[in-house]
Order: sequence, then structure tokens, then C-alpha cells
Amino acid sequence: MIGVRTHSSMARRTALGFVLLFGTIIGGSYAQRTDAARATIHSAAAVTTSDVAYHLSTQVVSGPGSASIQGQVAGTLDSTGLLTGTLTLATGLTSVVTGSVAGPAKLAIKGKAGNLTLSGRALDKMAGTWGGSVANGMVTNAGSWLLTPETQAVSFSLGGKSSMGSKHKLALAGQLSLMLTADGWGDGTFTFLDNDKVLPAEGRVSNGNVTATVFWPKKGALLLVASGKIAVGIFKWSGTFVGPAQNDFGTFVGEG
Repeated sequence: MIGVRTHSSMARRTALGFVLLFGTIIGGSYAQRTDAARATIHSAAAVTTSDVAYHLSTQVVSGPGSASIQGQVAGTLDSTGLLTGTLTLATGLTSVVTGSVAGPAKLAIKGKAGNLTLSGRALDKMAGTWGGSVANGMVTNAGSWLLTPETQAVSFSLGGKSSMGSKHKLALAGQLSLMLTADGWGDGTFTFLDNDKVLPAEGRVSNGNVTATVFWPKKGALLLVASGKIAVGIFKWSGTFVGPAQNDFGTFVGEG
């Protein structure tokens, strides 16, 4: 009887050990699967967002408000292709831009700068350009559009004054900042140094030369033409300006 009890006890201990071992294997496997599932869910939910700037060009030939639009779209683009930003024209008018550029592109523009629906696709994935057709009101194929990344920046402070013979005396002090596309087209701002007033600007930079137009409400447009060169490690600019009023002109220098 003693031997039987001993054998039974050993059997129970063996069975219990097997159960514990099997439970550990199953539990560990379940934990691994759970951790893997959590990691997969976390990876899928990890959406990243980047600040972006684009030059938008549209040519609308039919429908209400037929006209071309040239302006900057600045905002954010997330890793799923969702674009959210603001379209700013040189006149200062703005519109909200929302939509997706993942796969087929579909963007909605709503506001004082324009009310359009843009449909299309990636034209050059390496360059990051999109384009396609414009819907304007009830007209589904009212024109075309092109969205081009602005990935380079130029910014410099300048100071100048009217030249002899200018109709009005003007002292100019501010900072011109442009975001540029690969071909040198730029959208940006001109900020006055004395009062921090900001005006919309657009221009082009090529081979060390810049031509920019600053839009000055109720006064006119200020045209800046300058050439730059590196002197003692600093990029220095010199040029002329015309405007904002008729027969106003002068010279300026800058650096940055």
C-alpha cells in the first residue's frame, strides 16, 4: 500500500509538472502573439506629419470665376497622404486646402482665394509634383492644375532709399523670404523691420539673381531686382527697386 501511494504521488507530480510546463508554453506563445499584435497595431497607428510648402498653379478656362491662380500652399502632409494647408495668393487672399495626394489626388479649395476641386495624380514621384483637372462649380473639366514642392529657401535683410528723381521719398528696410521650387520660382513674404508688417511676395531666383514683387495694399507693387555674391563668407546683395507708386525708384543693399 505504501508502494502504491508512492507511485500515485509520483504520477500526480509528473502530471502536474507536465500541466505547468504546457501552460507555460501556451501562455508564453499567447503573450508573444499578443505583443506582436499590439506592435502591429501601434505600427499601423503611427502616422507622422511634416511641414510642407508648394506652389500651386491653376488655369481655369470655364465656369464661374474663370481665371488663373498662382499662390503658395503651406501646411502639413502626413504619412497617409493627407494634405491640410492654406492657399495664399500674392493679393493676400486665402483659401483652406484639404484632401489627399495618396494614389489618385483629390483636393478641395474653399475661401476668398478660390473655390475649386482638384483631381489628378502624381506626375513625378521623385520630384513630388501632382497635377490634373479642375472642377469649377458644375463644370467638371474647367481647367488644369499643377502642385510643385517648394523645398529651397532664400532670405535676406535689405535696406535702401529712393534715388534722385524719384517722385516720392521712400526708405526701405525689411526682410525678403521666399520658398523656392526646383526651377527657382518662389512664394513668400516681405517683413518690414520697423513695424513687423508682413506683405505677400513672389519671385524667382536664378544664378545668384533675384527678381521679386512685393504686393503693398492701397499703394501698389514693389519690384525688387538684385544680384548676390559671397563676400567674406556672407552672401551680399545689391539691387534696385521700383514702386510702389508710379515713378518711384531707388537702390538697396542686403545680406543673408
